[in-house]
Amino acid sequence: MALDAVQARLMGKIIRHTTALGDLIFDDRTGRNEEAGREWDDFGQGYTVGPDGFTSVLTAIQSKAEVLKEEGHERMSYGGRVEKIEVPVVKLQAQADSKAVVWTEAINQAREQCDAMRIYTDGSMNEDGMVGGGWYVEGGKKLGGVTLGKLATVWDGEVCGVRGEFEDAPSESNVLILSDSQAAIAAVKKAGRTGRARTRDLKVVMEGIRERQSRLGPNVVLFGWVKAHNELHDNEEADRLAKEATNLYPEDPQITEGGLKQAWRKMR
Repeated sequence: MALDAVQARLMGKIIRHTTALGDLIFDDRTGRNEEAGREWDDFGQGYTVGPDGFTSVLTAIQSKAEVLKEEGHERMSYGGRVEKIEVPVVKLQAQADSKAVVWTEAINQAREQCDAMRIYTDGSMNEDGMVGGGWYVEGGKKLGGVTLGKLATVWDGEVCGVRGEFEDAPSESNVLILSDSQAAIAAVKKAGRTGRARTRDLKVVMEGIRERQSRLGPNVVLFGWVKAHNELHDNEEADRLAKEATNLYPEDPQITEGGLKQAWRKMR
């Protein structure tokens, strides 16, 4: 289905006022997003969006929603409120310009210190704008990729890869999640600090971290940044899986606020 009226108003509002991103948060207590039920006016008469002649951002977004419906997209990827938790991040003893052997030693050292299984994640977007996420559990014990569609960002693909890892990794193991996206790691930490997850994949990730922490302790899930394309086999495999996913048709296409803003910029 297309974006509903509330979702269309939300996206119109966000494009003009990025500080309104909090209105995307789904409230589990009421079953609605925070915008639902609010008085919210259009952007006023005389506002024209590009050569298409839309009189407001709202009407432009509603038009885009019809296009999304025709392309088979289903719904906005709402996140929601999550329990506030501390998300540990390990600083690996390697630099961006370090050789693969240095990265390998730094990762192995961190792995041994926390007795954790290494898991690599990655996100990718192809030339047609299709986004995918991939994950690779050390030694190829588990691996996979998922396609998000064209209304998501590479960051969304990265987080989706982390979610796939949680579904594949043994539930009793400590895990060291290695990502080449500092933005994705920062988003996970922020969600834990603020108690708000922006997308449904991020919400699932936060719930998975909290559940493991409650059973196995605060340091059961750790994150670490690794340089992209550092010639580490497992890291390159996660990258390959994410790229391969961009060439598939999405079974569960997502529309994220970042992805829709990307689409909006292409429309203008």
